[in-house]
Amino acid sequence: MKKTSIFLLGCLSVLPTLTFAQLTYREEKANEYFNKQAYPQAIEQYRYVVDKEDKGNYGSLRNLALSYMYTHDYVNAQKYMGRVMKNENKKPEDVYNYISILKSNKKYEEAEKYISVYNQMDKNDSRIKRHIQNPNIIKEILEDKDRFNVTAIADNSEKADFGPAYFKDKIMFSSSRVTRPVRKVHDRDALPYLNLFVADRSSTDGDLREAKLFDKEVHTDYHEGPVVFDHKTNKLYYTRNNNLEEKKGVKKLEIMVADINQENEVTNTYPFQYNEASYSVGHPALSPDGNTLYFVSDKPGGKGGTDIYKCTKDGEAWTAPENLGENINTEGDEMFPFVDSLGDMFIASDGHPGIGGLDIFYVRNADAEPINLGASLNSNLDDFGFIVDRSGKNGYFSSNRVGGKGNDDIYKFKLLKDFAPTYMVKGAVLEGQTNDTIDVAEVLLKNPNGEVLDSVQTTDGSFEFEIEPDQSYFIVGKKPKYSEVVDLLDTDELSPLHPVLQHDLHLVKGAGGLIKGKVLSKEYETPIEGASVRIYDMNDGGKQLYSFTTPANGQFRTPAKLEAGQVLKYKVDVGAPGYLGKSETVEITVPEDQIVDINSYLDLKLQKIGVGTDLAKIIEINPIYFDLNKHDIRPDAALELDKIVKVMRENPNIVIELGSHTDARGSDGYNFALSGRRARSSAKYIKERIDDANRIYGKGYGETRLVNKCKNGVKCSEEEHQLNRRTEFKIVRM
Repeated sequence: MKKTSIFLLGCLSVLPTLTFAQLTYREEKANEYFNKQAYPQAIEQYRYVVDKEDKGNYGSLRNLALSYMYTHDYVNAQKYMGRVMKNENKKPEDVYNYISILKSNKKYEEAEKYISVYNQMDKNDSRIKRHIQNPNIIKEILEDKDRFNVTAIADNSEKADFGPAYFKDKIMFSSSRVTRPVRKVHDRDALPYLNLFVADRSSTDGDLREAKLFDKEVHTDYHEGPVVFDHKTNKLYYTRNNNLEEKKGVKKLEIMVADINQENEVTNTYPFQYNEASYSVGHPALSPDGNTLYFVSDKPGGKGGTDIYKCTKDGEAWTAPENLGENINTEGDEMFPFVDSLGDMFIASDGHPGIGGLDIFYVRNADAEPINLGASLNSNLDDFGFIVDRSGKNGYFSSNRVGGKGNDDIYKFKLLKDFAPTYMVKGAVLEGQTNDTIDVAEVLLKNPNGEVLDSVQTTDGSFEFEIEPDQSYFIVGKKPKYSEVVDLLDTDELSPLHPVLQHDLHLVKGAGGLIKGKVLSKEYETPIEGASVRIYDMNDGGKQLYSFTTPANGQFRTPAKLEAGQVLKYKVDVGAPGYLGKSETVEITVPEDQIVDINSYLDLKLQKIGVGTDLAKIIEINPIYFDLNKHDIRPDAALELDKIVKVMRENPNIVIELGSHTDARGSDGYNFALSGRRARSSAKYIKERIDDANRIYGKGYGETRLVNKCKNGVKCSEEEHQLNRRTEFKIVRM
């Protein structure tokens, strides 16, 4: 796909058709097709105009060249845009399009000549400024050709496959592959409209296989995709054509949100609050904590064709969109953002220096210049839709490069060679109670044997040291009359694309110890940003001592007045949006070094939950038994129900459906009635022990939801029947 045909899947408004005299029938027809983005039909009409009617017709020549460019015929695009270059009416954007076409045909030396031509016509365009500032940039990108190993996935089709996204343990992507008789095709490329598919991901080589059509609830008669999935809230944000009236045959795009249950079914859909009828919104991406949503739009007031914007979560809503600024957005098209597990971004762009079409760039932060990922990943055509796993070394992207199976294909990659970064730890010395900078302090870097590797006497509170990945270090902060702080430096997050760790030191006057910890995801063992940690002193009547909200590294820490051998009794409450919170009381004897690591006494790994989660599967609940034909709560059942009471007290926002199920033995009606009585009895037990009785209700299902073959008339073992005699505690609201 080419530029605007990628964004919004062929749904952006097109370049205006220019006219200078009364139009012929052919010109009118060609312009009509062009404005509807029906480029194959437009080409047929424009060819007649410029070859037989008016060879110097600027508007028709220009639109013919663009039509070829949008349909990936770069040889003919170069031929006709070359004729535009000789036309006295040519505009700066025509020259820039010609540069793009030349790159797509690997005519890099000629492209560089026209870069100079364009610079004379428009010296303020940042796209050209970047080339002028580094005249060797194209050569450098082309020479960077052995960094990635790239392989096409097994399940590409002969149609368009692109926009991979992580979806639980699978990969979701958009495809125009045919799964049923085709009723309509898209005018732009005569391909069927795009739908969402889900493919299995091999645990050995990362290949994608057995792609299946995703839930029909998200499919319309037009395009769906690209997407991003929020693993914390089980919400899918996906792009689709809006249902508003078409303008000149062109539909705009919008973002929709879908709630996904544990069976990967869509339970509800609703529109993103900043969708707009007059422009397009699409290509959603999320920060690791799900609290920042990035998207692409051609809304008025942007830097270029399509810009990247962000919103931050404000309760259940989002703040107003904010443009990411001119370091990231150019006069061209920036699209397909992806944010990795450490919060760094990857984008596709034709405005930053590249080697043809869309290239993929790494963006460390909004103030840093995007880095082209090189010629082993990028090609002379369009490369986009990049995603990478937590290691920073394996992932997927899309491309319409030569040699693929279809219009666009999905490729997997492995990073072979680092970007030769200098690994660093940077930080500041802060006053532990106020977070004010302590200008003058001594900071030391030590190895696990206590040997000093480097040291610095700060003058403005900041420090930095060179370090190596996969090594252990201690950072020590010292200042007279302040506590000495010794922090273990976690280098697990270092990778070639994340070579800098941020680690601040907190010193407190007169304090003699340190309390610290780290909140992690139980599923992935990755840091949780935005977790709430509260510590209470149970030796002092439950007085709250500390309250933390974890940053991106999931860590919390505070200097404290501790003495070796002191016995602490702390109650620790920890929770995070989209996770199951917990509250535990622990007894701690302060060690000799006076450093108390809460992780050594309490499991701070939180289980991700969402609507549809069955708590019985994620906390250790034994089967709940009832006496024969009865529904009274036995003492052994009460012990299990008390576990749910504890969870509901620790997580006051969740609402639970308690579902009781029987096996198939006995009549259907009897089983249904019995399960209902047992469900209501169990729910009543819990209602009496929580503050809000409306947060749980019981429902009997009898034998209507068997989990195996053991229905009426089927012979099964007692163990098989037991699987159907179960109680579920499903979250229905959070």
